[in-house]
Amino acid sequence: MVGYLLAALTFYLVFTFTHWDWRALFIIGALPAGLILYIRTGVPESEAWLAHRARRITLPPNFLLKSLLTHWPLFIYAVAFMATLNAMSHGTQDLYATFLQKQHGFPTGLTSTLSIVAAVGAILGGIAGGILSERLGRRVIVMLCAAFALAMVPLWAFSSAVVTLAAGAFFMQFAVQGAWGVIPAHLNELSPAETRGTFPGFTYQLGNLLAAGAAQIEATLAQRLPLPGGALNYGGAMALVTAIVLVSVFALAALGYLVKKENRTASFISSPT
Repeated sequence: MVGYLLAALTFYLVFTFTHWDWRALFIIGALPAGLILYIRTGVPESEAWLAHRARRITLPPNFLLKSLLTHWPLFIYAVAFMATLNAMSHGTQDLYATFLQKQHGFPTGLTSTLSIVAAVGAILGGIAGGILSERLGRRVIVMLCAAFALAMVPLWAFSSAVVTLAAGAFFMQFAVQGAWGVIPAHLNELSPAETRGTFPGFTYQLGNLLAAGAAQIEATLAQRLPLPGGALNYGGAMALVTAIVLVSVFALAALGYLVKKENRTASFISSPT
């Protein structure tokens, strides 16, 4: 979300103080890729990874498939959970600027400002969620964040004043990313030991694939549920999709207790057992 904040700031600066168009954002966005050279040459591997490699463990070529077949309920659960979590992010972020500009008629500067407010809330929420999860548990935080975000839907989607829209954006993203602040650790802790280096990314990306159409669904609903004057109802569409997704996130987080016991002491990299 720090990247999202920097993107919102860049958008604001480019369209407020220059005559550049949207192409400039792509050029600026490509510049950080140069850091790959420094990361590759100047950032050492972690001690845990080096210790794991020193064991020289040989795994069969089909170890991932065997692990997925062995732990298929966990695999299906993780993909479904990641799908709802990614839909939660996409559903509250992807059409937000369009919602502000098309439904409220806000100019570029004000749209960027509200996006920045949302990004600040997201960063603070991610930090708070991660810290609190060490005390209260990962799933508890996800469920609390989903419930809080659901309560914020009216303020976030149906406000008309700038101040209340800003409050809704801040608290919605605080809750959404508060839940996401748990996920990097939680996915590793859910993973089978023999695929802990692969399982988190694999299930996350499959879930992301399933959630990729969230913005398109909202845009379609905005057309089919127009406002009384005939304008596209982005707020109503976003509220409907987000409410369904948040209930799903809460339910799947609760279901997780039946799938696998929460283990916050699991190491992030371990040898196969």
